[in-house]
Amino acid sequence: MSTWFYVDNARNRQGPVEAEAVAAAFAAGQVNDDSLVWREGLAQWAPLRQFRDELGMGPPAMGPAAVAAPSLPGMAPRKSNTGCLVIGLVVGVGGLIMMAILAAIALPAYQDYVVRSKLTMAYSQVRAVMLPVAEYQQTHGRCPTSLEELGVPRPSTASGPLEVELVALDASRCVIEVPLDGLHSHPSLAGRRLYLTLDETGNVTCSTDLDSSRYAPTGCQ
Repeated sequence: MSTWFYVDNARNRQGPVEAEAVAAAFAAGQVNDDSLVWREGLAQWAPLRQFRDELGMGPPAMGPAAVAAPSLPGMAPRKSNTGCLVIGLVVGVGGLIMMAILAAIALPAYQDYVVRSKLTMAYSQVRAVMLPVAEYQQTHGRCPTSLEELGVPRPSTASGPLEVELVALDASRCVIEVPLDGLHSHPSLAGRRLYLTLDETGNVTCSTDLDSSRYAPTGCQ
């Protein structure tokens, strides 16, 4: 049977003693699981906890001291980061949800802004053509039927030249029609038109056949 040596809580070395004596010293509070023990065959002294079964002491009692990992000199005890991970996951998921909500709101709003901007630019360019139309009507007593007849270049925007049609409702009422399909691929513009009308008094009005007025330029119904 192996004999043991141990270092008690007063840091005195004891032994050689039988395993039962070490267990008795533990029960009396003279040593603990961290106390160093040694027997023949061991390369070095080691904590008692590693030999509890061999010393006939059984597993350590469950409790805060038993389940806590031992701290080595100069090493800070390990802190659990479970709470931080949970908070991080909640914040991360919440951020993704918020981004998705903002995107669902912002993207349609931005698309509406782009469509309206293109119609506003087209209206501004075509509105400038109405001055030579009015001059032509006063000079010839009728409306021009084309830009070539009017003698002005085709109006254009950053997207390119605009498709325009000159229509005469009668001798004194001239209309410029702008197909909106070519301005943007938005389905609300499909088959729709912008109308600028020069009436007999010389006033110019704007209208559209859009289903929604939110895309119409300011001052255009």
